[in-house]
Amino acid sequence: MGRFIKITLDDKTRAALEAGYRRDQSHTFRQRCQVVLLKAQGRKSKEIALMFGCGEKSVNDWLHRYLCEGINGLRTRAGRGLRERGAHKIHLTHTACFIGATQPGERSHARTRR
Repeated sequence: MGRFIKITLDDKTRAALEAGYRRDQSHTFRQRCQVVLLKAQGRKSKEIALMFGCGEKSVNDWLHRYLCEGINGLRTRAGRGLRERGAHKIHLTHTACFIGATQPGERSHARTRR
């Protein structure tokens, strides 16, 4: 059996988490704040996971990230999610240059017809 994750909050930290839960624009950040608040109330990770429809590991990962990084650790980090439109084309252009083409758009292995 794993170790029990215990969260204790002082008044200032609890107020910051409650403000994040109530007022932040990001839905995922609000949920993560609620996860920490519920754990601080003494709820089990498994119970919290059932409330949110996720796995117990996800709940524990967010709790560990909160313990390591504080409230800002609950925010989604840059680089997650879908790329911007057009970013794939730029990547392909640079890849083509890297594999031997001299100019973007030029093929590295030209085929000739006889």
